[in-house]
Amino acid sequence: LDADNYLFILDNNNHRIVGSDMNGFRCLVGCVRSGSAFDTLLYPYSFGFDTFGNIFVADKDNHRVQKFFRSINSLGRS
Repeated sequence: LDADNYLFILDNNNHRIVGSDMNGFRCLVGCVRSGSAFDTLLYPYSFGFDTFGNIFVADKDNHRVQKFFRSINSLGRS
């Protein structure tokens, strides 16, 4: 859960992160394909949030920690 009590799911076998908000669930990262590009993951292992709401992902098969910045949409929700 993030600081606003929204649920986030790390979907290891589908190489993505899914999150909830007031409109339901949606794919946040790795939505189109897996890989090593800046917006893809390859067997993500774990993740966490910093105090600003950014997500840090242990991207196992890419041998990196990936940071995804929190962005605020027009509704004021990331």
